[in-house]
Amino acid sequence: MAATGRPQANKQLVLDFLREVIVSRDSGAARKLVTDDYRQYAPGIARGPGAVAEYMRQVAQEQGHDPAAAGLPAPVFTVAEGDLVTACLYLPQPEPADPGETYDYFSFITCRIRDGKIAECWPNTHKYVPLHRSPGSAADGDRATHPGDVGVTDLEANKQLVRDFYVRVFGTLDPGAVGDYVAHDYHQHAAHMPQGRSGLEEFVARIAASAPRAAAAPPEPAVLVAEGDIVVIAACLPQPETGGSGASWPYYAYDAYRVKDGKLAEHWSGINKAAPPRHG
Repeated sequence: MAATGRPQANKQLVLDFLREVIVSRDSGAARKLVTDDYRQYAPGIARGPGAVAEYMRQVAQEQGHDPAAAGLPAPVFTVAEGDLVTACLYLPQPEPADPGETYDYFSFITCRIRDGKIAECWPNTHKYVPLHRSPGSAADGDRATHPGDVGVTDLEANKQLVRDFYVRVFGTLDPGAVGDYVAHDYHQHAAHMPQGRSGLEEFVARIAASAPRAAAAPPEPAVLVAEGDIVVIAACLPQPETGGSGASWPYYAYDAYRVKDGKLAEHWSGINKAAPPRHG
């Protein structure tokens, strides 16, 4: 049974999953909310609700804290399209060089819904850098948002805009192409990232100067979902296992954009400053 006709119920299901399974590590909730063949595209979790529950118990034990003490932040946004739901949470993280300070971080998870349960999940979990959660943390007013009420929206055009932006700007590291896709007052929802179109142009130019390489097409998106004026995209960037074995594990690098007047106007990055992914 497709889940295309019940976006609000699908969103609530994902939030219940985050609250009851990911945060509270409730084995009963796992069996209630996920399918028997549940698959998570992240390291360390086998299939099925029992495997999920056991993994969550292990995480709680390894992290040495009471999982019930860490509440679920209010989502920055949830986006539903077809049978997919993406939730974005604001979880400020300790500065790598100054643990007494924090930097803006946005955690993403995408779930596929089937017959009223979660069947697949793509989180941007880092295998070796667990996230720190502050009790009762929530997105503040200037971060909380929602898919805009923009009337009839061409979701496919918005998704294609994001795809083209990645190919033209980051595939070739061409700062001159930024203006074709990005609004002048482009807003980054992270204080440590450059603001405005000019800031993004300078950022791309720095990357091109420090790491020159041949043009390469970005990896095909593993997740591409849109609702209203928001588009979420994620690509799988396999990361090397520690120890030099040559093996890798799946890491999903997320970005979300608000589209306004045919250009990218806002950006939420899922890249962890403490553990930036390695490319190639």
